[in-house]
Amino acid sequence: MPDDMTIYPNPAREDINVPFTLAMEEQVGVVVYNLLGNVMSRSGPAVMPPGSHTMTIKTDHLQPGLYVIRFTAGDKVITRKFSVTK
Repeated sequence: MPDDMTIYPNPAREDINVPFTLAMEEQVGVVVYNLLGNVMSRSGPAVMPPGSHTMTIKTDHLQPGLYVIRFTAGDKVITRKFSVTK
């Protein structure tokens, strides 16, 4: 899983896409936080097979603003910021 993972679109309106590639079967999860650290949405954990994948996370329930997405795959954690517009 590359450290330069890019989520798109950013800014988001209805959803964001999280593309990633797994070298082996791993447990994957995504958590979206607001800037106060509150959990706004969660996807997973789910065991996924090796290969290329894209998780789509709904953002249409989020208020406009900045958020942090925390992606985990096995013991690897990647954190990215994104914004939501309406």
